[in-house]
Amino acid sequence: MKRLFWGRILGVMIAVFLFALLPGQVTQAASQKVQNFRVVCNGNKSVFLGWDKVPKAKYYNVYRYEPSNQTYKLIKRTKETAYQVKGMTVGKKYYFVVRSLKGGKESGDSEIVTAVGKKLNVAAVHGRYWSAKVKKTMTVTEKGTGKKIKVKAGTAVFTESASGNKIVAITAKGKTKFYCKTANLKYSELWVTEDYKYYSKAQAEAFINGKGYSSETGWLVWVSQYTASIHVFRGSKGKWTRVRIAPCVIGSAGRTTPGVFRMLRTESTHNKPQIYFSWNPEKNWGNSFHCRINSNSHGPYSNGCVRLGDSDLYYLAENCPMGTTVVSY
Repeated sequence: MKRLFWGRILGVMIAVFLFALLPGQVTQAASQKVQNFRVVCNGNKSVFLGWDKVPKAKYYNVYRYEPSNQTYKLIKRTKETAYQVKGMTVGKKYYFVVRSLKGGKESGDSEIVTAVGKKLNVAAVHGRYWSAKVKKTMTVTEKGTGKKIKVKAGTAVFTESASGNKIVAITAKGKTKFYCKTANLKYSELWVTEDYKYYSKAQAEAFINGKGYSSETGWLVWVSQYTASIHVFRGSKGKWTRVRIAPCVIGSAGRTTPGVFRMLRTESTHNKPQIYFSWNPEKNWGNSFHCRINSNSHGPYSNGCVRLGDSDLYYLAENCPMGTTVVSY
């Protein structure tokens, strides 16, 4: 009986020893190193970093190299697979690594990523502007300074809203901003720039990534109402890359509703795709991407839908699945 008992004990010890020697068992407790660590895009004095998801990792630690003491300093712990580093000095070179964290144990360093601070005017990206003129000479409060200034009747301005008792009006040359009531303005139409490529690829990517938009399909479409253009992105939250830009027709008199939507359904109009991104079941109507129906190719002319050239419309239909996020701004 004693021999049987000690034989079993010895067998268990041998099994445990052999199990510990199996490939991968010793390192399985530690988190895996992060792969594909990279610069997604630059922002204004900032950079968007992205990396691949590590299975079962609970957090990721982002480190920045500190030349003063020649060590890497922890700057962010996050559950996301992307992070925006802000406050960079223009022209200065920075070095980053990221480590995954699982069960309280940190992985080794990822590959080192180098980024340079750049000046990029992301603040220039804005929503739709309305054209208007001041109805009568009035005294208003200047934004920023709080000074009382006189604005003459007939002064051309533009605003981001066509309703409200305290909106910001901007003179046509953009030098003066003041608060006023929309009742004191005579509105004409949406102000759309003639250059649909007004925003560069870097600006568009920094804007969309900085807003933190996400999409369940790996695709995202931004309808820029100020430039009357669509920007198509691939990637994920914080890691969007623009892959296409095209001019479009948007709704006149602000009929294309701003907001965040999703592609909902596809029908056919004029034997071409019609992709709805909003829908009112009571009115049986919604805004959609569809083909051009006249010679207008750029500007505010529709009843709310976004009209595209055939190649751009088919690109959306063939690549962007239902559920794709649509940002109208």
